[in-house]
Amino acid sequence: MKNVAVITGGSSGIGKAISIEMAKTGFEVVVVYAHDDSKADDTCLEISTLGGSVRKFKADVANEKDVKMLANFIEQTYGKLDVLVNNAGIYQPARIEDASAIDVWDTTLDINLRAKFLCSKNLVSLLKKSSYGSIINISSRAASRPMDESIAYCCAAAGITMLTKVSALEFAPYHIRVNAINPGLTRTPMTERVDTEEDFIRYANANPSGRMGTPLDVANLAVFLASEDASLRERLVNFESLD
Repeated sequence: MKNVAVITGGSSGIGKAISIEMAKTGFEVVVVYAHDDSKADDTCLEISTLGGSVRKFKADVANEKDVKMLANFIEQTYGKLDVLVNNAGIYQPARIEDASAIDVWDTTLDINLRAKFLCSKNLVSLLKKSSYGSIINISSRAASRPMDESIAYCCAAAGITMLTKVSALEFAPYHIRVNAINPGLTRTPMTERVDTEEDFIRYANANPSGRMGTPLDVANLAVFLASEDASLRERLVNFESLD
């Protein structure tokens, strides 16, 4: 059986790019999405057209009941899981003193942080059945760099950092690797709703490379982290065999 990868928020933006690139490398891909059926269908069609293997699953990953249903679907369909990409996330601007701040806080922490915890918690038993399980949490540079009007987003990103570290510590005995990717501003449907063309140009010009990162940049890194090439354990075994 091929290796299996679950990508939450996998039908749009960075998640879509990861879904496509994972499929290109031979993974059985499960695109998890919450709302837009047409986007999920388009992503699955694109993957199928490229010759990849893909299924979709609709779930609110901030709701444990839905996550348990997802885990059951994976177990019944594949019997195991090799890679979990916790990508689902939102961005809503709010200052601490804004009247809307508490609602933005609750929604953002639910989707950006709680969902990653719930997916890791409920899918790790399937990852243990893999010869080399991998969890990849998609976060943001906001994990260590404060941003104006972004209290909830920044705190969620910082929380993802510690979730990643604790998960890596607890899951290491099962040979499950846990990593986080913290992209800078990346042009996606989500960022296009809050940033202007001038914002994108200014950000690109501020980068030494003179360009913004792309969803494909993040996807390529995710594919590497999901691979055996990223496993230190495998490298150490190989080195020891040379003695």
